[in-house]
Amino acid sequence: ALDSSDLPHITYYDATRKILRYTYYTISGWRFMDADYGDEVGQYTSLRLDSSDRPFVAYFSDYHDALKFAYRENGA
Repeated sequence: ALDSSDLPHITYYDATRKILRYTYYTISGWRFMDADYGDEVGQYTSLRLDSSDRPFVAYFSDYHDALKFAYRENGA
């Protein structure tokens, strides 16, 4: 997804670590975060940015066999 400054935000499943990763580009370069970790989470991710450029992510947890939801608020 592109934010209001046309900078990219990406979520993906890290198959090596079996976690959900979130990365975004700033004028200083790429930033990476573990969005969720533990028991095989993050497959089939879908990302949406709101009007304030906050990410909202839906994804699948294989361990729990469930759809999960994450968001970033106040930088965390």
